[in-house]
Amino acid sequence: MLWVVWPAVATAERRLALVVGNDSYESLPKLSRARADADAVGRALEAIGFEVLVAKDASRRELNRRMADLEAKIAPGDTAFFFFAGHGVAIGSDNILLPVDLPKPRSGEESLVREEGTLVDSIVQRLQARGATTTFLVLDACRDNPFSVEGTRSIGQSRGLTRIEAPRGVFVLYSAGIGQTALDTLSRGDTAANSVFTRQLVPLLGEPGLTHVDLAKRVQSAVDKLAASIGHQQQPAYYDQIVGEFVLNTAPKAPDANAVLAEAAKQWPAIARSTDATEIEAFIAQFGTTAFGDLARRRLANLEPPRQQQAVAAIAATPEAGKPTLEAASPAADPKLLAREVQQVLAEKRCYSGRIDGDWGRRSIRAVEDFNRAASLELPPDAPTPTTLASLKQSGAICAEGGAIAPEATTETAPSTVTSGSAPKAGGKSKSATKPKSTSKTKTTQSSKSTTSRKAATKSQPAAKKKSGGNCFTFNGQTVCD
Repeated sequence: MLWVVWPAVATAERRLALVVGNDSYESLPKLSRARADADAVGRALEAIGFEVLVAKDASRRELNRRMADLEAKIAPGDTAFFFFAGHGVAIGSDNILLPVDLPKPRSGEESLVREEGTLVDSIVQRLQARGATTTFLVLDACRDNPFSVEGTRSIGQSRGLTRIEAPRGVFVLYSAGIGQTALDTLSRGDTAANSVFTRQLVPLLGEPGLTHVDLAKRVQSAVDKLAASIGHQQQPAYYDQIVGEFVLNTAPKAPDANAVLAEAAKQWPAIARSTDATEIEAFIAQFGTTAFGDLARRRLANLEPPRQQQAVAAIAATPEAGKPTLEAASPAADPKLLAREVQQVLAEKRCYSGRIDGDWGRRSIRAVEDFNRAASLELPPDAPTPTTLASLKQSGAICAEGGAIAPEATTETAPSTVTSGSAPKAGGKSKSATKPKSTSKTKTTQSSKSTTSRKAATKSQPAAKKKSGGNCFTFNGQTVCD
């Protein structure tokens, strides 16, 4: 198992880069943007997952030192990226990058330049020898020959670099084509920090999903157009020996803005009519950056938050929420039956002491308001709802003793079938006005007893209040039924 698994872990691909920018040449014409180019490319590569080494105004020894540092980090399967901005020259079939401490050669001293400079072919060989599977070389060194002296034979060709034979797995991108020179600036008033080539390259390095060939073609087109704006010809050249396609920035590609807008427009009519906050929020999450996202946010803001939902949410935030919750009640087929059930639960919570008859009036409204104060909720008092009923049953809150209405304000008129006689004892039966008449003696006795009992109840007990259906009464703070 170790023999099979460990090599796979050890050879996980890494991305390593060395960026070089040389401005301050000692014996050659100085440049003004090469160091800034190296910084910009280095930041762009770090943003897409490269470990970057930087060398600025590098001497021959320093450039070799940094190359050795890069080689030491590379393992088989890794990707290597080398960027150079500065002076370069082509001598015969060799492309040579020049360090800042290169002594100015005399006519015919091509061998000095080869020995003191860095051959592009040697960079490729050193990186591939370490096992780099994919190697990128980007060279912004296609300038006029720095050794050119009028009236004498110059070292190397007059301008730019020459063609390169890239081996397998290598991609080379020049800032200009064969025989062309790369511009540092468009004019004296050009305040851009980078060369014409680098300022087009950097944004494309950060574009997700762009293959190496697409990147080269895009750079080529952008630089050609920019240089042509001042009458200069500069068309970056590339040499591709990478098998297949390589994506430098593997981040997910951003969706096409026009496609997103079209899809948002397609779905908007349904959202414009919706009263479902969850549905509108899902639309905002998907299309919030479009103009329809703004419309959806306004639509959501204009929806009055249902007070019943606020009540349920408040209950869910209380310790009682840990208990099994009731399913949301569906609207009752008979509103009066729903009102009676709400009155019943309010009465059990000592918030309501009126008649449980399904008639939703002042007492019922005040009972809900008292419950809201006791439970710190905002149930709608104006009419009973299934959510109000569910919230009442869910909450453990109880109103103060005596209910929402003071006893003297809650005297109910008993139905005509019930006398105003004494309150029944628990388990007793009420006296009915429709009971068959007895003899006058019996009637007199009952009347006397009723009067005596009524006086006693008035003196020692609160008035009995009929609770519901003619069978139950609230008596002395308790509900009793016959």
